[in-house]
Amino acid sequence: MIKLQILLRREWRTTQGVEEARKSLASAGLTPTAVGLATISAEMESQRFEELFGLKALQVEGNPPGAQNSGESGIQESPDLKIPESLLRYVQGITIAPPHLYMNE
Repeated sequence: MIKLQILLRREWRTTQGVEEARKSLASAGLTPTAVGLATISAEMESQRFEELFGLKALQVEGNPPGAQNSGESGIQESPDLKIPESLLRYVQGITIAPPHLYMNE
């Protein structure tokens, strides 16, 4: 599963707007996993991701607890994905969620 972060357009950042956007995302093949007033987290199958965005997804692993990368943040960045036409009304930006960053105590 590919995890995504979706930033909603300002005009859809209401309770009703988020619900309408969530339904639109589900219709496009994304499964919402968490919802806020400005963002929606979602996931989708790799094959559907490739069909929707025209890109092959690469798996990036986070650093396990205790692992160190001297001089590296351990955070991977994803370029904004091209927003599918069916979601342009609701979505300002879509990115692949970065892997978890484990904090050492």
